[in-house]
Amino acid sequence: MQVGGYILGPALGRGATATVYEATDPTTGESVAIKLYSSTRSLKPAARRRFQLELQTLSRLEHPGIVELKQAGEQDGMLYVVMELVRGETLQARLDREGPLSEREARRVVQALSAAVDYVHRCDVLHRDLKPENVLLSPRGPLLTDFGLARDLEDDSDRLTQTGALLGTPGYLSPEQASGRRERIGKPADVYGLGGILYACLTGVPPVRGESMPEVISATVQGQVTPLRELRPDADPRLERLCRACLALEPSERPSAEDLARQLANPELVASAPGLPWRWIVGACLAALALGLGGALQRGPQEPPPERVAAYEALVRESDRAARHQAARRLIEDYPRSGLGYLFLAQTEAHTQGGSLAQAKRLIERSLALDPDNVEAWLFAASLYASLHDDPARFEALDRAVTLSPKAGLQMRAAHREGAGLLEDAERDLRAWLELTPESHLAWSQLARLLGRRERWPEAAEAFSRAIERAPEAALPQYFRERSRARQKAKQYEGALEDIERCAALAGSWNLGLRASQAELLVGAKRYPEAAAAYREVLQTIPHQVQWLFVLSQLEAALGNPEESARLLQQAHEHCQDPGGMDPRLVEQVEEAWKAAQRR
Repeated sequence: MQVGGYILGPALGRGATATVYEATDPTTGESVAIKLYSSTRSLKPAARRRFQLELQTLSRLEHPGIVELKQAGEQDGMLYVVMELVRGETLQARLDREGPLSEREARRVVQALSAAVDYVHRCDVLHRDLKPENVLLSPRGPLLTDFGLARDLEDDSDRLTQTGALLGTPGYLSPEQASGRRERIGKPADVYGLGGILYACLTGVPPVRGESMPEVISATVQGQVTPLRELRPDADPRLERLCRACLALEPSERPSAEDLARQLANPELVASAPGLPWRWIVGACLAALALGLGGALQRGPQEPPPERVAAYEALVRESDRAARHQAARRLIEDYPRSGLGYLFLAQTEAHTQGGSLAQAKRLIERSLALDPDNVEAWLFAASLYASLHDDPARFEALDRAVTLSPKAGLQMRAAHREGAGLLEDAERDLRAWLELTPESHLAWSQLARLLGRRERWPEAAEAFSRAIERAPEAALPQYFRERSRARQKAKQYEGALEDIERCAALAGSWNLGLRASQAELLVGAKRYPEAAAAYREVLQTIPHQVQWLFVLSQLEAALGNPEESARLLQQAHEHCQDPGGMDPRLVEQVEEAWKAAQRR
């Protein structure tokens, strides 16, 4: 079959509204990718308008970080787009296969994407569906693709977005997208997506997760992002804070794509940016002292006193990587039998552009040879070995850290074991850590999340209860929300409802996400009249949310309102004709229910 003069080859991927094929130009032999849409006759006008918008948008974009559009058209009732063929996998496929990236690789990928998004924003265009699945890893670097939801900022028509599909992908969409506040969707929504990609690169999972669409929407609207360091305890604090800034609940609190690209390209800007104070190198050892770990600065005349460390800290704050190297080298010259200078050098190599992980490995091993009792050095070594995919060395370093400092070592070893999928061993470490720190709400919450991963939901709910008893007030909304989810999975619906009500009380009001979660829990508790009322309320805010329409249709049928049930099902069915970014399983359920209704 030929399309646009190209001979179609094998399918490369299938989506809800289109299939992507490899194709060949019979004249030149050039290989391309063709995105072939379903029949024009089956598309609703909104879908056609979205296609036209995608074409108009992509034809204006020329950037090395964006997949090139070659041509587009219609043939035999089929819409198509011809794009460059990218030989590479998606970022999501890479994460699924290999797990989280090293910090250096994550920084490189997201810096390139941020530069591309900055260019897109300068063209007055939004992407609005930034996620690892829409990033292709090519020999020339990461590439943005799939602008199917892009919106030209010069076109203020909302008609294109009134189909009921979420403007983005759950887990990566911004709070303003999740809440349906279209007037607030702007460039910061894309920055949130970039933050989500950075989070996924570092942890392997999206920043917001849940078992259902309403659950994810609720968590997104409330800003319930699991702290990055809970999933990757060894994360560079600068990256963690930058990621947190991108994922801020309020759009005005996020950096621009330009700022993000600049900060990721220049570690010094990350270190000096507002809200991102310089913390690493000597900060690691000062933190060790605060935790009671650091014999390194206390054991004898061969170790520099704290005031000398402060002087070196002032030197390495000056600016670039060379200054940091110089400061660490002076520390080595002044205290040649101390391992501290080599630790600083190893951290510099691992965390700055131009550094070498292999060189960092040699330096940390030199540090440990001089100072084998430095817990901070062993913990850093474990993280470095993890980046080098050397698991035997990683866990040997963690075992040594546990021997030297059980509190710090057990916490870190548990996190590493969980990340490696060794869940039983991780649970053992967490319980041992709790024996040493029984009043730590962080320890209880970490155990609760691990139990959730093991699908031991009643135990997870109980562990969250222990965390709640010990937590400061600021942590309570998050813990109540997480306990509600655990209780829901354990089918403890009444308790889960109580937790949602406590969240609303702490917030001072019911927001959209909380009300949607309440509606879902009321269904589980078989309190159908109340559930129907809650779904009617959330549909007043997002009237075309297909899952809510579908569930309310079923509730109305159960409550003896067949006409209202049929009306709601028809609305859900109509929106499924242009599914956009909807869950294909939901579309299938709605269509099956619609066909069954037509047979009656």
